[in-house]
Amino acid sequence: MQKHDYILEMIMKVKKSRSFAKSLTWRVVALITTFVTLYALSKDINMATMATVITNAVNFVCYYYHERIWNAVSWGKE
Repeated sequence: MQKHDYILEMIMKVKKSRSFAKSLTWRVVALITTFVTLYALSKDINMATMATVITNAVNFVCYYYHERIWNAVSWGKE
């Protein structure tokens, strides 16, 4: 590995805390849009709340691992 390649690899490495923060902020946006959509369709605040909490918890975990997997893929990185 050349020195230039090593420096690029160090610069492009993404910390887990960054992935976590991105996951969290995106889930907040998704949580709001999910709740508003479900409430608008159902007019049932309990159903909208429960469905929003469950789907966003599952999606948060899935997105975090999706982000970590993509960070390990070299395709598209320069």
